[in-house]
Amino acid sequence: SFCMDIVTADSTRCGCFTKSYGRFARGSGSILLENASLEEHKMFMKSREDSKQNNASGNDNQISPTLEWYIPYQDRLRLISPREIANLLGFPDSFSFPVEISVLRKKYAMLGNSLHIPTVTSILRLAFEK
Repeated sequence: SFCMDIVTADSTRCGCFTKSYGRFARGSGSILLENASLEEHKMFMKSREDSKQNNASGNDNQISPTLEWYIPYQDRLRLISPREIANLLGFPDSFSFPVEISVLRKKYAMLGNSLHIPTVTSILRLAFEK
């Protein structure tokens, strides 16, 4: 199946970031392809859709399980930074990690499985309306 969830600056969705982000490529969050052309963006989105269709139809073996497919892009693939993840999750610009949390892995773990703050705020307001 599709090994990495690759997104570009033009993507309108990304994977859920888990506390394992940065340690595992598959299923722990999206990876950013920097400086992607529109054609590359469309290619990655089509590959993702093809992978989903193959998985749904039981044809999981049609997508190469190796990373050879990604080699031409490896110098432009990078993890999304903790600050960028916090931004995606709606954390305020004033948010910062405690000084004692300086290790990148711990920052990813703290943000992992977080919820989108504005969405939770709206749900709570609705739940507690009189």
